[in-house]
Amino acid sequence: MRLKILLILMLVCVSFGLRAQNYTANGNAHSHNDYLHAQPFLEAYHNRFGSVEIDIFLVDGKLYVAHTRAEIAAPRTIEALYLDPLLEKIEENGGKVYPDGGKLQLLIDLKTSGETLRTLEKQLQPIRRWFDTANNPDAVRLVISGGGPAPSDFDDYDTIFFFDGRPGIQYTPEQERRVSRSISAQIVSRREAFSTAFSSLSP
Repeated sequence: MRLKILLILMLVCVSFGLRAQNYTANGNAHSHNDYLHAQPFLEAYHNRFGSVEIDIFLVDGKLYVAHTRAEIAAPRTIEALYLDPLLEKIEENGGKVYPDGGKLQLLIDLKTSGETLRTLEKQLQPIRRWFDTANNPDAVRLVISGGGPAPSDFDDYDTIFFFDGRPGIQYTPEQERRVSRSISAQIVSRREAFSTAFSSLSP
């Protein structure tokens, strides 16, 4: 019985290792809570990270970047910390994020619900082409996490948005096309798989 469990665990490790290889960002490097760094965005950019995490709050019609509501400060908007420097780099590189064409993903965690995503959608409309991965091979991929919409409402939002996949949710084929299988989701799934396997070892 124990040998069987060990074989299952080995298969789990191999399976998730193969799935992780599908994540194509540069070096698979992800800047967790990037806005807490001394130089948000730029520090990750100069180290050629492929994924950057941004937590946003909608307050009085503006999108602020912060870890908690108490840390919201007037100058720290998503535009000032991320969109403006990102567009500057794209302009410098002739339409590409990185000079050699390396890809970038922004993992945007919605800390407030309601109109947060709709407000972001409107703010990005004038610069939408830089996030349209369907028509621009150099576009920045946008993945929404946190207080995002229900899967049944995915189609109510611009197709530039993908949504962080959640373990245990059965998506329709149409919804699956908008789901991003992030490394964070894989880690959660792996932890659950190990927990289930080890619990079966208990007498």
